[in-house]
Amino acid sequence: MDECFSPEAEWLLPTFEGMRHSADAASFATLDQRCRRLFDWWASFAPEVPSRDAFDILLFPRLAGVLFLTERMGPGRFCSRIQGEDIRYLLGRDRWPAEFAGTDSGVIANVAANYERCIERLMPFRFEGPITAFDKAHAQIQGVALPLVAAGGRNPYILGCLVRV
Repeated sequence: MDECFSPEAEWLLPTFEGMRHSADAASFATLDQRCRRLFDWWASFAPEVPSRDAFDILLFPRLAGVLFLTERMGPGRFCSRIQGEDIRYLLGRDRWPAEFAGTDSGVIANVAANYERCIERLMPFRFEGPITAFDKAHAQIQGVALPLVAAGGRNPYILGCLVRV
C-alpha cells in the first residue's frame, strides 16, 4: 500500500492561495471523518486501485452531498459527472465548470494538472485550506482526490470528497 503514497507532494501544483496539498500516508489519518470514510473504502482495495465500476454511491448515502466524480476525457481534459449539493453550495452554484482542462487559466488549470498527475501516478492526494477564489476566502475546506482506474477501455476517474471544516 505504501507505493500508493508519495512522501512529498512536489508533483502537485498550487491551486487556491493558501491551500495545502499532501500525498503522504500519514496525512490521510487526519482527514475529516466524511472524507476518511471514502478514503478508507478506496484504500481497502490495496494493493490495487479500484475501478469506476467498484464505486457505488449507494454505499455512501450520507456522503452524497460532499462527493464529486470527475471523468478524464483525454489528456488534461476533465468532465464533472457528479458534484454533491453541499459542494455546489460551498463553491457557488455554477462557479465550477462542467468541463475543464489544463489549458484553462489559473486555479482550474492547476486542478486539471493535479488530477492528471493523480491518475498517472495512481496516487491519492488531500487538500486543505481556504477557497480564495469565487469570493469564498472565508470558507476553509478539506478534501481528498482518489484515482479510479479505467475498466473495459473506458476513461479513468477522480473520486473525491470536499467538506467545509
